[in-house]
Amino acid sequence: MNHYNHATPHHWRGDVSLQPGIGVFIGQSGDNKEHRHWSHQISIALEGIIEMTANGQSYQSIALFVKAGTSHQLIASSVFSIYLDPTIVQAKTLISRLGEQTAICELPQDLVVLFRDSLMACNSLKAAIARFSTSLAPHTSAKVDPRLQKVLSVLMRDMSVSTFSSRKELAMLMELSETRFSHWFSEQTGMPLRSYRKWLRLVYALEQVLHGQTLTHAAYKGDFSDQAHFSRTCVQMFGVNPSIFLTHLTLA
Repeated sequence: MNHYNHATPHHWRGDVSLQPGIGVFIGQSGDNKEHRHWSHQISIALEGIIEMTANGQSYQSIALFVKAGTSHQLIASSVFSIYLDPTIVQAKTLISRLGEQTAICELPQDLVVLFRDSLMACNSLKAAIARFSTSLAPHTSAKVDPRLQKVLSVLMRDMSVSTFSSRKELAMLMELSETRFSHWFSEQTGMPLRSYRKWLRLVYALEQVLHGQTLTHAAYKGDFSDQAHFSRTCVQMFGVNPSIFLTHLTLA
């Protein structure tokens, strides 16, 4: 079942905060088509319950976890959502707790309390992110491979200067063949380099719009061929066109 309804649109309204590897939304979620993005998602109801659908199945709970790369649709509701890049330690903590094979599940009550307490105890979303990040990090023995950190640093630097290192250049950095590097990167992140870089480009472009840039400029900064390409990618990964998605959101 697809709840996306053009006749009675529900706009996204609320606040957004973006930190390295972590994004947060709080407010009223709006229309979205079934989509999948390359971050783990935690959505917690601010009132009542939330509902998601995936492959024709409905999930309802106070709080739900969606693994990166899982196709889903969030039904419009009042919600606190957290998006975790799968390469960061906090994301590895969640996966070690919930299981590698988990696609969508209810979030355990102690984690619901952790995230809600972080939100209630802080006077800003940035402070809430810092609080729950610190709380999550010590609870896992998982570490990020220093070699991956090196590659991720290059990818993030590329975004800031709008130049993009080739697969060959990244492979040389790791002293690996291009084929071996591709396999290694997928093993480390759970996704191909091309998909991960596309995700980074989309997040960077969305951030440009939230900072007041036009969709055309954001598309250019994110290395999309044009605004239409940027919009299509946003629909694929967030289920909604950025011109609608971002209109009533505030960068906190």
